[in-house]
Amino acid sequence: MNALDVRHLRLVQTVAECGTVTGAASALHLTQSAVSRQLVELEARLGVELFSRAKKRMTPTSAGQRILRTAGPMLEELRALEEDVARNPREAPVLRIATECYTCYRWLPSAFPELHRAQPELEVRIVLEATRRPLEALLRDEIDAAFIAVPTRDRRLATIPLFEDELVCVMHPSHPLASRPHLEPRHFAGETLFTYDLPAEQILILRQILGPAGVEPRRTLRVPLTEAILEMVAANLGISVFAHWSAAPYIASGAIVARRITRAGLHRTWSLAHARNRAMLPALQALARVLRRHDPGAARLGKRTSKPAEKIEKMEKATPQAEMVVA
Repeated sequence: MNALDVRHLRLVQTVAECGTVTGAASALHLTQSAVSRQLVELEARLGVELFSRAKKRMTPTSAGQRILRTAGPMLEELRALEEDVARNPREAPVLRIATECYTCYRWLPSAFPELHRAQPELEVRIVLEATRRPLEALLRDEIDAAFIAVPTRDRRLATIPLFEDELVCVMHPSHPLASRPHLEPRHFAGETLFTYDLPAEQILILRQILGPAGVEPRRTLRVPLTEAILEMVAANLGISVFAHWSAAPYIASGAIVARRITRAGLHRTWSLAHARNRAMLPALQALARVLRRHDPGAARLGKRTSKPAEKIEKMEKATPQAEMVVA
């Protein structure tokens, strides 16, 4: 079960703003016991305290503050979207999308203005509630497109290829592995590896590199928030694996360093998945063209013998109308 959803983000933000469970209950139109129960359950699932309770005042802990920093922009974007829909109730084509990872929302909305200029009648709506389970949401008709990097073999779905990015191992500059030009599977054996709170089959380093080599890290700790993982790596508490673009600010600051995984690197292809029986393909193709121009994976470590753009072009030529059916 996923640890965080929009309901939890609203809960943490409201408790922090009100300072008391009683005030938060009134603002959320819930009973005090319901708010207390939800907060206790969330803290138990995350394994950390989100608020310190002293003198009848709820004060966010460092973990709570990290959630608040992420929750604020997301909820503000959601509120703005709700207000915009309320102001413009006319029927318009709506493209509902979600991704596998909250980190993608840092750059994904930057592509929407260009899409709006190309198709001004089209409204793109991010469905935060479907994050981390977008393929399930697709099959339930809760969204029209899923921005994914984990391949699917469900014959009810098809995909439009977008671009590649590279996953790198990140660590503190003083970590012993930082002296190596690249890492092989054996180098992970004695390490504490931080990963997202996802099933092992969705974690590429485990599925594609360590699993086939029969290597297990000394410890694998699952953490739901990108910023929390990066902060722990920067504190030299372990290593992790990220897309180079998602860790770029920490790498640029010198807080962590990145090393390629195997000599060839660990790459993945991002796609837009959609249900075969939906009539949204022209809008999806327009979105795909825009997203390729906003490729966050353009910044990569080192050089590759083949260019990602060339691989995507070959995939498109092999599949009519830029649609790649995944069998």
